[in-house]
Amino acid sequence: MICFLFVISAFLIGYSLNPSVGFKSAIEASSVALALVGVYVAHLLSKNRERVKEYENVYSLLNGICVVSKKIADIVEASKKEYKKGEYISAPLPSIEIITVCSEELLNTYKKDVDSLEAKRLFDPDSVIAVLNFKLHFQLFVHQVLVYMNFYNKMNKNMKDSLEYYSAQIKYQILAGEIEEAKENRHNHDSLLVSHFNSHCDSILTQYQLLVENKNQVGLGLRNAKKSL
Repeated sequence: MICFLFVISAFLIGYSLNPSVGFKSAIEASSVALALVGVYVAHLLSKNRERVKEYENVYSLLNGICVVSKKIADIVEASKKEYKKGEYISAPLPSIEIITVCSEELLNTYKKDVDSLEAKRLFDPDSVIAVLNFKLHFQLFVHQVLVYMNFYNKMNKNMKDSLEYYSAQIKYQILAGEIEEAKENRHNHDSLLVSHFNSHCDSILTQYQLLVENKNQVGLGLRNAKKSL
């Protein structure tokens, strides 16, 4: 489009240099107008390209974070427990495979990269909101994964108190010879522990799904921005 405008402008300027041509001033004015339009259009396209580049940079980071998060989410999902009554569980430990894809230092580095994202130069409000939501959910994701990696030590106090209560009851009932009662409390203790662990895993998986949804929204904004060119 720009090239076409400049070609027409150059043609009109050249044509106006011919002494035999009338309306010379009008032609010169038209050529200048076309040149100005061309410059304006070039400016708009350049600005749009900068915005598209901004989209590409943001989307590239979000996509990379989602790739790493999926590896973590897959490990977390596979580590969920299926409790059966009578099964003895000392503590549902997180999968040691988690250390092969992340560490606390690495997660905090990813978090800093995500926190530094700026969405103000993106085209549409939906993309801006998606980036802000992504930042929020990744903060929650990182926090919950760090808890998962040291699950028992970082368990909330109310849950620890409940588990310790059942453990104390079990010891007392065994010493008192109340074996059936001790077995029932062992069931309550283990089922509560597994339920809490699975619930925490589900929270991580939910945050991962929200990361993907917001990343896809930015991807949609990127496609629309490219179409505008």
